[in-house]
Amino acid sequence: MRCVAGLRHTAMVISLSLWKAKALGACLGAALSLGATTGHADEAPLHLVISLSEQTLSVYRGAEHVDDKPVSTGRAGFTTPTGSFTILEQRRWHRSNLYDDAPMPFMQRLTWSGIALHAGALPGYPASHGCVRLRETHAQALFRIARRGDHVTIVADDARPARFVHPALPREGERPQAPEEPTAAYAGAASNPGDEAASQSPLRILLTLADPVDRVRETQRLLAALGHDPGPIDGLMGRMTGAAIGAFQRAHGVPETRSLSDALLTALREAAGEPEPSRGRLFVRRDFRPLFDAPVEIADHETPLGTHVLLYAGREPDTGEAIWTATSADAGVETSPAQALSRFALPEALLERLGRSLRLGSSLVVTDRGFGRDSGRLGGDFIVPTVSR
Repeated sequence: MRCVAGLRHTAMVISLSLWKAKALGACLGAALSLGATTGHADEAPLHLVISLSEQTLSVYRGAEHVDDKPVSTGRAGFTTPTGSFTILEQRRWHRSNLYDDAPMPFMQRLTWSGIALHAGALPGYPASHGCVRLRETHAQALFRIARRGDHVTIVADDARPARFVHPALPREGERPQAPEEPTAAYAGAASNPGDEAASQSPLRILLTLADPVDRVRETQRLLAALGHDPGPIDGLMGRMTGAAIGAFQRAHGVPETRSLSDALLTALREAAGEPEPSRGRLFVRRDFRPLFDAPVEIADHETPLGTHVLLYAGREPDTGEAIWTATSADAGVETSPAQALSRFALPEALLERLGRSLRLGSSLVVTDRGFGRDSGRLGGDFIVPTVSR
């Protein structure tokens, strides 16, 4: 009996060892598959594209398609948001602080409000509370090769990054020999252009519409400059602001409405000798920190732009041609990436400044949705949800 029991124990040990070896082999195989690329794309950051309709995660390195993996996304009532995201944080072991301390191994955070990639059950249909689940071997392999800052685009249907060429794209240029003085138009909140060009980190560029909530504050500022006291310049349409509008209208012989309108703003700017403000805005970040922002002109600002993620994947080794890819993340908007980018007038000086700082893995997101609340947090990137939960 002891001999039989010993043989059974030995057989169990061998069986368990074989199972572990098989699982390890699968994990390593997945890692090799996910990481396998050739040529100049070896150094490019990853781009993950998740299709809610197909329940797949497609892995790209630079412009090269590497692999497809099955996923399970948010079920009804907990739909995974679509849009443009980046990996904000990585934790090998994590538990949910929203859903009963649920385990989230190999967690890669996409929003600070709770959406992430992680290992979990894949029943063959959307079943999560909004996160993107992968099989454990796939989640572990992806965790090994992905990096904080890699782009993740989530789409409702199927979307594949396509090669993209456009004259308004920044062009990678030589670094300046000495730091330059920032121009007045593009100095922004951050650094000297010479310092920017010295960094090897990729740029994050966002082209969007100017924030419309500044209209009240702008009206108050102009009224105060023209000698009509609006009270505190706080962006709130109170009694003092209404009275100041009325005083301005009486002084200029127009009907007194005491209300804000486009015609009033135009009249205030003309009286103050100021031009119409730009309808577009460009924001630039690097390493999750703001570099600068600048006003830009946009044509037909009331026509939808959609949301388009443009990624810089380096240059062709033979021709030196820049390699950009484009992925559209806004279902139902017919504007193409080329049409959206063409509506912005980017000054040559601005393109040159961006080109000096352009690095492999830089991105340009064109959108009329602005950026989400996660973008403003410490350690945040440009998060652009197109459909929220």
